[in-house]
Amino acid sequence: MSPKTFLSLFAAIPLVLVGPLVRLLYVLYYPFTSKDRRIIKSNIQRVYNLPPRSSFARDFVRQNLMSQARIMIDTIRFAMRPGDYEIAGMDEAREKFASLPKESGVVIIAAHIGSWDLAGYAAGTALG
Repeated sequence: MSPKTFLSLFAAIPLVLVGPLVRLLYVLYYPFTSKDRRIIKSNIQRVYNLPPRSSFARDFVRQNLMSQARIMIDTIRFAMRPGDYEIAGMDEAREKFASLPKESGVVIIAAHIGSWDLAGYAAGTALG
């Protein structure tokens, strides 16, 4: 199976099945994430002063890894089927950027959440 065919399978998944797929991917790739889990738990101990074996740490690791799976699926789906997505606020962003002088630079500050690849695409699209 070619990579494009494999990615097309992800893109063809109905949105209603994305949640169950995310949970399945989490279970399948969890054994391969020991290094990532250690880093996340170390950061939890450093930032929140909570033990790595706390229920908060366990839940945070699960949420983080599942979020990464969801971001991967959303990015693949968008790349393969961009017409299925609407970027909220795109018209307002285009209008705001169009009013800037051409020699102006732009710094985009975004939350540390979601797909950075899609955020970069949205910013580039808004800037023209």
